[in-house]
Amino acid sequence: MSDSVFADDLQIKGSVNTKGNIKLNGVVEGDVSARTLLIKEKAELRGSATTEKVVVGGYVGGNIDSVRVDLTSSAKVQGDLVCKTVSVDEEAHYSKISKHIEDQLKDGR
Repeated sequence: MSDSVFADDLQIKGSVNTKGNIKLNGVVEGDVSARTLLIKEKAELRGSATTEKVVVGGYVGGNIDSVRVDLTSSAKVQGDLVCKTVSVDEEAHYSKISKHIEDQLKDGR
């Protein structure tokens, strides 16, 4: 699996799909599908994320569909969290209730 790093001065409009890992430092306006997604503190995802694992330190303006979701203290999520496990730091912000699911995310990822 490959790792992709999106620089802090990078802005992407459109969907991003990979079987590898993404470290997002910039802005994506669209949906992201990846094995693992790391959204750094000043990064923004203006769309939904579908992953096996996502760590949010920045902003997500869409739903997160993941087996594991970690929200750090600087996370801001405006959307549904659909996950099997979730970890939320004390100062993290999210606007909708987390839904814990068991087998709905198993689709061969």
